[in-house]
Amino acid sequence: ALSTARHACEAGKYLVLIDTPTQYYPPSLQRLGLPVDRIIGLRPKTYEDIVWSIDQSLRSSAVGCVIASIDRLNDRTARRFQLAAEAGGGLGILLRDATIAKSEPSWADVQWSFAPYSYNRSSSQLSEMDAYSTRWFEMILRRCHGGRSGARVRVGMNASGEWIDMPSMEVPYGKT
Repeated sequence: ALSTARHACEAGKYLVLIDTPTQYYPPSLQRLGLPVDRIIGLRPKTYEDIVWSIDQSLRSSAVGCVIASIDRLNDRTARRFQLAAEAGGGLGILLRDATIAKSEPSWADVQWSFAPYSYNRSSSQLSEMDAYSTRWFEMILRRCHGGRSGARVRVGMNASGEWIDMPSMEVPYGKT
């Protein structure tokens, strides 16, 4: 999410982190290349304040990206966020529990599911440092207008927030 946010904020736009569990550490954000002078951190206390914060941040044309964790999301609130993102022109990244996200509606144009992936480091063509310092994920495309739902991609990210390619990274459609 933070790597994507970096690209969304390249044109001088702001990044809004709606940080209810206080999980972001500013020095690490700077290390990832994020514009710390253009990061706005919000810590709403109630669900209603979280919804209002996401909505208002997405509506602002000065905001390139909003990242927020939100547990509940009914269809009305999901549509509200979609309209707000369209009005402001920024990117909204909602981090949600996979079980809850599957059972609740979403107006998102793209919906991904992430899961840890155990990469076989012993047969790796990567340098030993990259192979052991990289966290590997399997991304499953849950929804994409005009896309291939169910497509799976395996990716790695190193400690610097850079994507790492691995041999045979894309998994054929319909295979696990």
